[in-house]
Amino acid sequence: TTWHASASYKVPGNVFRLHASAGTGVKYPSFGDLYGFFIGFAPNPDLVPEEAIGYDLGLETTLLAGRAVLDVTYFHTNLTNEISLVCPAPTFICSPINLTGPSTRQGVEVAARYLLTPQITLGASYTYLDASEFNGNAEVRRPPHAGRFDINYAFQQGRGAGARKVVLVD
Repeated sequence: TTWHASASYKVPGNVFRLHASAGTGVKYPSFGDLYGFFIGFAPNPDLVPEEAIGYDLGLETTLLAGRAVLDVTYFHTNLTNEISLVCPAPTFICSPINLTGPSTRQGVEVAARYLLTPQITLGASYTYLDASEFNGNAEVRRPPHAGRFDINYAFQQGRGAGARKVVLVD
């Protein structure tokens, strides 16, 4: 069972909106993790699901008479029973295991949108991520810096749209 709650509050007489959410998640081991077999791999039928609990807090503001929106959000998630792959020497036969302690992912995202014309919207975002395993080591395949630029074209009074997105990862 998972849950999710979110709230948003527009500050009266102001251009600011506060927003927050919290929730849980679960990721079950794959069939291959539990029972699969191929050379150099040993399945683990004793794996338990990964579980996560997290929250985010943010502040959004409207600028330039409503044509621009800027949003800054802090996020934090704890992951338990993370499924990882170990390949011990001397056999190097890999097998999935559940890690023993929590892994954390936290950071800040800054996002902006600008209405260039009634049909064209420009967007950009930057995310800083600090992801670490239970032992303090940095998580692999979790880039500390990521960004996005996009342009969106709306037509037919907003009933259709075309978009182009560029994602940058460090």
